[in-house]
Amino acid sequence: QGRSVTDVLKDLHPSARVDIQIFLARNIVQSVFSFANLDRGFIYSFIQHLRVQVAVPDEYVYDIGQPSTAMYFITRGSIEVRRDQVAFALTTDPEHYRVQQAKRKQRLRQQQQQQQQ
Repeated sequence: QGRSVTDVLKDLHPSARVDIQIFLARNIVQSVFSFANLDRGFIYSFIQHLRVQVAVPDEYVYDIGQPSTAMYFITRGSIEVRRDQVAFALTTDPEHYRVQQAKRKQRLRQQQQQQQQ
């Protein structure tokens, strides 16, 4: 039976544990707009409170209406958010985000061109 990252980290010396947690999570946390420009010390402190959770396909990680006790950083795969029979799919596929960003830039250019006319 495999061990979770959290279990492995618990066995390490505290300073090694912090270094590994920071290495694994820093880019993920700082890629979130709200965290991008925060003090490095705050980011490092915040990272020490993160824990890894792996979800299998079709597993519920949160039910709407339940008290919110976590913030999720999706590092691989995709997640579907459903509310009132409407589904929103989110993915970590970098190509998806490049395409979406290109579409946004194209719409912005079109809007600017229309405003200039």
